[in-house]
Amino acid sequence: MALTRLYRHGALVDEGFPISNCSDYLADPDAVVWFDLCEPAAADLAAISDELGLHPLAVEDAVAEHQRAKLDRYQSHLFVTSYQVRLDITSGELRTSEIDAFVTHRALVTVRRSKDFNIDAVLRRWDGSPDLAKSGVGFLLHGLLDYVVDTHFEAVQELDGQIEALEDQLFDDNPLAIAQVRWHCEFLATFRSKGTSANNHVIAEAAGLLVGASAFDWFDRARRWRDQAAAVLEAELIRNTFDDGVGRELATDYQCFIAELGILAAAEARAAQALAGSRCPSSFKTCALA
Repeated sequence: MALTRLYRHGALVDEGFPISNCSDYLADPDAVVWFDLCEPAAADLAAISDELGLHPLAVEDAVAEHQRAKLDRYQSHLFVTSYQVRLDITSGELRTSEIDAFVTHRALVTVRRSKDFNIDAVLRRWDGSPDLAKSGVGFLLHGLLDYVVDTHFEAVQELDGQIEALEDQLFDDNPLAIAQVRWHCEFLATFRSKGTSANNHVIAEAAGLLVGASAFDWFDRARRWRDQAAAVLEAELIRNTFDDGVGRELATDYQCFIAELGILAAAEARAAQALAGSRCPSSFKTCALA
């Protein structure tokens, strides 16, 4: 059975009809149509391109694999690329399934790369909010993206649970592991790198010290280490960019690396601040999370 739906005046009036019927339905100004294409060939998309006035570049993107998540605006329609995400507990890998969508005034066309994308879950979202159907295509697009975003949250929550379980295995009844963390913090607090090409080593060390002292706040020197690391990061993250906005790091990979370190340290500092009132300067959070 074809994955198709027809709405009129906010009510579902037909579904499972052949995609070829969509042209006739769209002749009705009160009709809103959805249909799904799973693993379509270029010829399949070409067949609907003229009917819906789809831009050739959007059709090309729908055929090409591994598009980045995006929203492209064309004169007659929108083109959306997003990804369902799932954490594979066995392998520890994030599994993604791409879905593209053409959004016109009265039609939503979804294009799935594979059957791995759970389109049935999207249908349940629509059926669970029939009062919103009067919003037309906006209702359909909202249901699709609402499901996609929820898969991201679920993957993050599952990953967080797995990390907590791993932490329990690493540190419960393991005094040597805890001692090693303390030794690392002692070393980072005492011996600061000097003479690097930019200041990435200093940022990395300060970020490590801040994270370690925040996560293991029962160390007797933890608060002092947190304050020391936060002060260094506050200064060095700002110094990592010249006054004209150009980064001191010449390589893009290093620029991303420094940004990731700052974000990680800022997130850990903010969590520690909420739990124990530790120092996390607002200017540090601003420059790390901006």
